[in-house]
Amino acid sequence: MSDNEEEFFKYLYYTSAKHIKRLGEPKYKDLRNILNMEDKELRVSAFNEYLRNDIKFPICATTTISAHKLGENKQYFDMVIMD
Repeated sequence: MSDNEEEFFKYLYYTSAKHIKRLGEPKYKDLRNILNMEDKELRVSAFNEYLRNDIKFPICATTTISAHKLGENKQYFDMVIMD
């Protein structure tokens, strides 16, 4: 692995950790409640409803195939990782 690649991976790691930590902020309480739901179908339904709102996310990880499920183009993400 080159020095540039190693630096890039460090950047991704620490930047991701910083944004994931933000999920603890009070404004993400509703999202945390959804993520902690036991019933998978209810969780998916609640998350889809959550996406319909004009909200900001600290981080998003998705595949290019699933990205279209994240809502309309008005969504804003601090960081997006696509595989």
